[in-house]
This record gives sequence, C-alpha cells and structure tokens, in this order.
Amino acid sequence: MKPYTLLKTTNYNMFKLAEYNRDVDLQHVRQLAKELKNGNKFIQPVIINEKMEIIDGQHRLKALQEVGQPVWYIIEPGTGKEDVISMNNVQRGWSIKNWIESFANTGNPDYRALLQEVNKQRRLAVSPNMIAKVFASPYLSPSLGRIDSAKAIKTGEFKFDYENASHAEKVIEDAISLTIANQDSSKPVVRPILESVWMLESNPNFDFKCLYKKMAKDKFESIAKTSSSIEAALSLVEIYNYRKRKGQILAYKDAHGHLAFE
Repeated sequence: MKPYTLLKTTNYNMFKLAEYNRDVDLQHVRQLAKELKNGNKFIQPVIINEKMEIIDGQHRLKALQEVGQPVWYIIEPGTGKEDVISMNNVQRGWSIKNWIESFANTGNPDYRALLQEVNKQRRLAVSPNMIAKVFASPYLSPSLGRIDSAKAIKTGEFKFDYENASHAEKVIEDAISLTIANQDSSKPVVRPILESVWMLESNPNFDFKCLYKKMAKDKFESIAKTSSSIEAALSLVEIYNYRKRKGQILAYKDAHGHLAFE
C-alpha cells in the first residue's frame, strides 16, 4: 500500500465540516491559535475524505485559518462517521455533549431536542448526562437512577420524552434553585439532589416551595454528599414534613429499591 500524499493549502474554504462531527469548540480553537502564534507547530496533518469532509483536525484547521498559516492535509477515501469518532476519542475524548451534538447535527429530532435543553444557559449547573436522564423516555427505565443515559446517547438509542418535557424542565429548574440557594453558585447540581427532586415531584401532593423554604445549608450539604438518591429523597421528605401539620408526605423504600409513597 502506497503512503498517502501530504498536501498543503491556504484555501480554507475547500474543506467541509462533517455533519456527524461534534461542534467546533471556539475556546479550544483560540487556545490552539495562541500556541501557533507562540511558534509551536502541528505535527499531525488534517485528515479528510474524498468529499473534502474533515475526519480529523477541524479544530487545528480553524486555528490555522485564524493565524493565516497553511494547512497540511491528507486524503483518506472511504472514511466517515465511525472514523471521526474513533480518531477524536484517541486524541481528545468526546464528552457526552459532543455525542449529543454529533447525532443532533445529522438531524435526529430526539438529540436536537436534548441539545436544546443542554444549551440553555442556566443548565450549565447540570451535567448533560443528568439532563439526558431527566428528559429520557420512560422506555429506557421506570427508575431514573437506573437509566444508563450515557450508553443510550453514544449508541444513538436515546429517545426524548416529549410528553413529560414540561415536568422534566420543572425538576431541573427546582434542583438548580435548591442548589444555588444552599451552596456556592459556581458548584454544579449533584446527582443525589437532582434524582431525589425528580422522585418527590412525581408525587402530585409535593409542594416544592415548602421544601425550598425549610432547607438549611448544613442539611443540604449533608444530603448532597449522600451516595444513595433514595436516602437523599427520604432526608428531603423528613425536612419537608418538619412541623407540617397538614399535607405531610409518607415515603419509604420499597422491596425493589424504589421510592414509594403511602
């Protein structure tokens, strides 16, 4: 097999961003451009297929374009989506958001809906993986804690729960509000808090405002460190019921390990 020919160009417009690739991270591009300005060079060429789609090196290309330096590239015919994922994971592993972007860019409606939720500014306090759990179709699992959303996203099997989207949105917003009110706003929402709020809000008699008013920072910090979301939910119920004469919620852990209400 003959080695590939190494080519060079300053015609940046000849290259195409593959629709199945992740979105370009402008912050990463700026960092690479800064390295180029400091005299560093890219050893690895940009790899494209016969359609001029970038298989590997879209960030390097954008950085070279920003500083006006030529692009060294090679053409590998027949390469496509699987090669994009494989090469990018070796060099700079894909995050869950990158996987969501990849499927969304191909027009998948479930991933496009999920990406829209992930990109909402206030959702920066919640990881894309946890957002995916809350917005996932119940067919994945009847229990939020048992949904392997990361696996579903990477395999293209994620399904967005359009029917319960408004409920999912309220769960996330309430979990964020509870977190921001009781800890440093720069810290993210942790899994036990999000999952326990999700469990409690499945009960139509649960009043989040009541819990919000009663929560103390020291109790919140203790619950946030709990490894079990069920135990976290039961702790929230205890706080919720404190000195509440009417409308108490009676909850327990059932034989299947799920939170149940009496």
